[in-house]
Formats: sequence, structure tokens, C-alpha cells
Amino acid sequence: MLTPRMISRLDARFFQYALQSTLPNLGVFADLAQVAMQSGFHFWSEFLTITYNTLADGGATDDGVCRFTAQFKSGGNQIGLSNGQIDLATIAAPGRVRTVGIAGDPAQQLHIQGLPWPYLYEATGAIIADIRKSGTATGTVKFVWTGFLIPLSRCRTAEEFYAILADEYPEFGNNPGQA
Repeated sequence: MLTPRMISRLDARFFQYALQSTLPNLGVFADLAQVAMQSGFHFWSEFLTITYNTLADGGATDDGVCRFTAQFKSGGNQIGLSNGQIDLATIAAPGRVRTVGIAGDPAQQLHIQGLPWPYLYEATGAIIADIRKSGTATGTVKFVWTGFLIPLSRCRTAEEFYAILADEYPEFGNNPGQA
């Protein structure tokens, strides 16, 4: 979404943040995974890639059922980016990793790549995923945010970033009649 002109203006550089969580089959069914922003940079996320497994209860077969939910949060201000947990099958179908016990190549990964995820994670914050799993099989989920690091020297606040974004895309401005 950032144009080459904006990338140059912001002195932005391509970057990815990744979170991975493995939730065991007994006793643990939730994880609050997080990664802090690189010091001195905001992160403009453009896309999210999600990969997860769909092992059936017992863990021997892959039944294709997603057992994960997540609530994504912006750690700088603890804003939940949804009102509650989201079933990953809703936003990441097929989204799953083919695992053991199925016909075909179990190493073949299926995942959603490039789910639009435009959001500015501020320099003082973190990317947080409150991940939950139902069922008794061990589950693994991985999230990769793709976007740009923006140095604080070019853009100190979120307001400054959005003003620059509105210069390029008037629909992001504060004036609803502007577009």
C-alpha cells in the first residue's frame, strides 16, 4: 500500500515480524504471544500470512478442522483489533498445514498469504496475539506480518504517519468529504 514515493519519503525499509506458538495437548490451551517493535521504528503492516495445523483429537490424523482462535492487539496502547476471539478458519481458510496421517505429501504447506492487514504498530509497542486452541491435539500456529519499518526520525507519531498517508491517499484523511 505504501507507494515508492512514500517509501522514499519515510525512509521505510521492508521488514517482517513473526510470531509462532505451539499449544500442547494437555493443560495448556492459550498463549499470549508477542514481539516488541524494533527500537527506534514504527512498523506499518501491509499483509499477514497465517499457517496452522489441523490435527484431530489424539494427533494422529489431519481432519481439516481449525481449532485456533486469536485476538490481535496493538501493544503500545493495548488496543484489541477485534472485539473478541476470531476463528482463524474465518480469516485464514485454507490456512492449514497438512500434517501426519493423510494421503499425499505431509510436508505440503497450505496457508493464506497476503491477507491485507493495514495497521501502524507504534514504536513503543508490540504485536500481540492472544491465541487459543480447543481439542486435545498439539497445535502449531504461525503469523508473519509483512510491511515496512519507519524510523522515528522521519515520523515521530502515528498522526504524522497518517498525515503522510493522507497526502498520497486522500480517503485516509480526516475530512470525510475529501476523496
